[in-house]
Amino acid sequence: MTRFGNRREAGRALGAILAPYKAVHPTVLALPPGGLPVACEVARALDAPLDVLVVGNAGARLTSPIHGQTVIVVDDGMATGARMRVAVQVLRALDPRHIVVAVPVASRQGLVLARNVADDWACVLAPEPFTAVGEWYADFRPVSDEEVRQLLRPGFSSPSFSTV
Repeated sequence: MTRFGNRREAGRALGAILAPYKAVHPTVLALPPGGLPVACEVARALDAPLDVLVVGNAGARLTSPIHGQTVIVVDDGMATGARMRVAVQVLRALDPRHIVVAVPVASRQGLVLARNVADDWACVLAPEPFTAVGEWYADFRPVSDEEVRQLLRPGFSSPSFSTV
């Protein structure tokens, strides 16, 4: 089965699958750090605003309006899906119209979870057997602070950090 060269390449592949959502003007939410390079490419493909959603203990503060909106939650992959489940559950309380879970690669267990918590899902690869997200990337090095700064530079899509 094919591997992605890096997270940006994976994001372009995911963006192509999500192309039908461009018509509904979604907001793309990245789960950092690994989901940020993927989500940047998805947002670019959909000409959509990008926000960063940090799963933690601080509660939700999104600058992007999501009440009544379609939101696409992006990560670089999903093994168990636990972090994505928490993000979707918190987003539900903010009353979006439609929540889409989107990842380039996922385990079968992760996809089952996505189907159970989200309104829709998108995944490029669902390999069996699945041992780790990183094995499906040629370059899966950690996303550096410098890369985060570059991806969030003004002019791309005015993303902001938010915590959940």
